[in-house]
Amino acid sequence: MSVKTSFLTRMAWVALLALPLLLVGCGDDGEGGPTGPPSERLSDDEPAPSGDPLALTASSAGVRLYWGEPTLFSGSSSYDIYASFGHAVVMAQIIDERDALTTSPMNVQMNPAPYQAKARVRDLFDEVDDVLASSGGADWSNYVLVIDLFRSSGEWLVRWDGVGIDNYTGAGQYGYWRDDMREESLEIILETVAEASATSHNVSHVVIGDGMERLLLLNPYDYANFVSFYAEARAALKASFPNIKVSAGIHWDRFIGEAALAYAEDGTADTLEWGDVRAAWRDLAEPLYAESDFIALSSEPDPDLYDGRAENLPESHYALLAEVQGARPVVWHTINWPVTSGAAKSNQLDFLERFLALNAGNTVEVVGWKGAVDLDSTACAQLEAVEGPRTDCNAGIFSDSFAPTVLSDFFKELP
Repeated sequence: MSVKTSFLTRMAWVALLALPLLLVGCGDDGEGGPTGPPSERLSDDEPAPSGDPLALTASSAGVRLYWGEPTLFSGSSSYDIYASFGHAVVMAQIIDERDALTTSPMNVQMNPAPYQAKARVRDLFDEVDDVLASSGGADWSNYVLVIDLFRSSGEWLVRWDGVGIDNYTGAGQYGYWRDDMREESLEIILETVAEASATSHNVSHVVIGDGMERLLLLNPYDYANFVSFYAEARAALKASFPNIKVSAGIHWDRFIGEAALAYAEDGTADTLEWGDVRAAWRDLAEPLYAESDFIALSSEPDPDLYDGRAENLPESHYALLAEVQGARPVVWHTINWPVTSGAAKSNQLDFLERFLALNAGNTVEVVGWKGAVDLDSTACAQLEAVEGPRTDCNAGIFSDSFAPTVLSDFFKELP
C-alpha cells in the first residue's frame, strides 16, 4: 500500500465514522475518554507486561460447541473434562451451509437462504441436554451465544437476496444500508436469543457478529453501517433481555495487524507502531464498544508470522487491552493456534500458555477454546467444500476419536 493510498483510506474511514463517533461521545486520549492515557507498556521496545499471568480456572474457561457437530459428547473420556468448563460458547451462523452439503455444496454456495438460527440452537441444546442427562451431569453454568454474520469462507456476509455474492466491491455491497437486511438480521438475532433463553439455559453473553473488522478490510464503507446496526440490535436485545450482556466481535490479531495499517506511516507493517494501533482502536473499535457490556474478542495468530512458535509472540501482543478496556471485561469467545494436523496439539498448548502469560494485567471474564473435538474426515471435507478454514478441522481439545490430548490434559488440571 502506498503512502497516498494509506492516507486516502484513512481519510475515508475517518469521514465514514465521524457520525458514529459523535453519537457515542468518544473522548480523546488523556481527556477522560474510554481509552484513557497512553500506556508505557506499549513502547517500541515492547517491555514485558506487568502483573501475574492470567489465571484460567474452571469458572472462567469455556469451549466452543461447533454447530453441526452431532457427536459432541459421545466419548466417555471427554465427559469429566467437559463438566469442568464453566462456559459453553455456542456459534450460531445466520446461514446454515453445512446442513445442505449432503446434496450440493455448490448449490448452497450460489443460492444462500436466510438461516433459521433458532431451530439450530434448539437442536444443539437438545443434543447437549440429552448427553448430559444420560451421563448424570448438569447444564453448563453459562452460555456465550455468538451470532456469526459471515459465510463460512469468512470472505463475505450473507446476502439475503442471493445476488452477486462473488462481487463484494463497492459501497453498501453487504447490505447494512438496506432496511430490509437490517430488519431481517435483527429479527433472526432476537429469535435466536429468545429460543436459547426459552430452553431455560443461562445465556449470559450475546456477541453480535464475529470478526467484524473484516468489513474494514473488504469494504470499509460498510463498517460504519454495521456500527449503527449493532447499536440498534444491542438496544433491542437489552430491552427484551435486560440481564444478558451484549457485545460485538472483533478478531484481535487481524485488527492490530491489518485494520490498523491504515494508520501506519506508509501503510505497511514495517512502520506500524503501537500509537497507530491506539489511534485505530479509538476511531474504529471504540465506537463499537462504547456502550457494550464487555469487549468480545477472538485470537488466532498467524503462525507464519512467528516462525511457527507461540513463544515468538511479542510481549506486548495483548497489552493494549489493559489501556482501552476501562470497566469492560474481555470475553475471549474464541482462541486458537491454527494447525493442520492433530499431531501439532503441543503447539496449541504452547500458545495457550503464552496467551495466558501475555494477558497479564487484563481483566478477562471468559477464555473459550475454539473447538471441543477435531472434525473427522467427513466433516472436514464438508467444511472445505464451503471454503471454511482447513485449520478448523484440528481446532478441538480432543482428537476426532475423542482421545485425550495435551490440550485436554491441561484443561483437566484446571482448579
